[in-house]
Amino acid sequence: MRDYVQDAGAKGLVVGLSGGVDSALVLRLAQLAMPDTVLGVLMPCHGDPQDERDAQLVADHFSVPTVRVDLAVPYNAFVASIREAAS
Repeated sequence: MRDYVQDAGAKGLVVGLSGGVDSALVLRLAQLAMPDTVLGVLMPCHGDPQDERDAQLVADHFSVPTVRVDLAVPYNAFVASIREAAS
């Protein structure tokens, strides 16, 4: 991972956190590869609120900063556009 980040000229890694095992593992691997340059992104969208809490717990456990981007509004707009186009 470190080589890919450096080859891309990036400054770090951004990991979407779902609250599941897969994203938790990726977060930890990213942190091991690029300490202090990982950002976790919580992206709730009409899901189980416990998933977001679990994602935050993982980030907190590994001391990874997070941002929250609520995808419900853009998702709803997308669905409405598809419905309108299909009618």
